[in-house]
Amino acid sequence: MSEILFIVPCSARKHPALKSGAMAAQDAYTGQAFRICQRILRQQRRKWCILSAHYGFIWPSTLIEWYEQKMEPVTPGTVWEDCFQHITNRQYARLRTSRPLIVLGSRLYAQAAATLLHQTVFAPVAGLPIGKMLSRLAAGDWLQISQRPPSMAGVWLRPLASSR
Repeated sequence: MSEILFIVPCSARKHPALKSGAMAAQDAYTGQAFRICQRILRQQRRKWCILSAHYGFIWPSTLIEWYEQKMEPVTPGTVWEDCFQHITNRQYARLRTSRPLIVLGSRLYAQAAATLLHQTVFAPVAGLPIGKMLSRLAAGDWLQISQRPPSMAGVWLRPLASSR
């Protein structure tokens, strides 16, 4: 049985010091949802990574620079060349072998993760309005997810099928 991996979306809000130079992603993103997830995941010593609209999959300690980019819908035909360039082969293997993958963000980020990693993900807050999303994240009930969360509210998203 592999370990659960939590995927935390980046945030549009970033630390002002990032404009002066690179910093660790875990310190650079300052959005409320990101901070809530980071705090809880660190306290509980859980394995997590970040899905950035610009950098793709990165680990919390990855150094990033200032950028302005929003997540766009990802399809099987999308060539997102940068989505894995900031991780090692070993880190990529961790992404691909973790089960389940839990995306703590919107349906857009969850669908991107499922499609890019070619595997089903669980998104406990996808589709919720921002206020309810923040409340649900802060409650931390998503930490109780086992290998297949049968009764937890949320959605399972499969990778988008190729149109070939």
